Amino acid sequence: MRRSITSASSISTTISEGANRVITYIVTEKRENYEKNGGHAVKIKLEKLSGQPCLVQFYEDVTLEKIKRLGIRAVVFSGYSTPLWEHKLESFRGVYELARQGEMPMIGLCGGHQLLGELWAAHNDKKLTKMTGYPIRKLRKDEPDPNPAYHPGYFKEWGFYPITIVRRDPLFAGVKSGFLASEFHRCHVPKLPKDFVLLATTPGCRIQAFRHKSRIIYGTQFHVENWTDYYPAGKRIIENFFRIAGIL
Repeated sequence: MRRSITSASSISTTISEGANRVITYIVTEKRENYEKNGGHAVKIKLEKLSGQPCLVQFYEDVTLEKIKRLGIRAVVFSGYSTPLWEHKLESFRGVYELARQGEMPMIGLCGGHQLLGELWAAHNDKKLTKMTGYPIRKLRKDEPDPNPAYHPGYFKEWGFYPITIVRRDPLFAGVKSGFLASEFHRCHVPKLPKDFVLLATTPGCRIQAFRHKSRIIYGTQFHVENWTDYYPAGKRIIENFFRIAGIL
């Protein structure tokens, strides 16, 4: 039986005898790029916020059976810089099965948000035949490029942007609409998958946050994990996710 979006009750499964409340951070990037871009920095943040151990797994190593066996209580999907189409389709089979059938709470960050959008669009079609990635659009004439070294000629959100909340949700408890969050992307989720609702937006990228209507599955296009003392909303959002998951 799946848990309701409003449920915060605990789950009795454990990672090992005497342990409980475990998180997994699924890296959706190539291994060499993960190490190059800070490695375990996000893992450490997740552990500090939750007070619980966080297991790092690379996407190609994920299976639903292993997630269940380890007693994972919450799943966080990382962002990525390597385009989805540069990965082998077969390497996403385990993540696809997890997104479809896993009953534990999940959240995707930036590229992880886009990945969930792709996997759920494929789920609605009852198949996974390709991983695409969808650029927002090409730059208009005389429109400045905030990072010409990264996919020149394409529109990007690059830096801190005000995020407009369009639907109140426990994920945004204590967070005011218009909060600032970091964005570093040129691709997006072009269309809400069936059974998902829109939570937040920006003028340049409509689907900034979504959730499943009945399951605890969230995605944020912005990087909640990149909060700072000046821009602390991301920290609160992650804490809210852990509360929704019954971890805090």
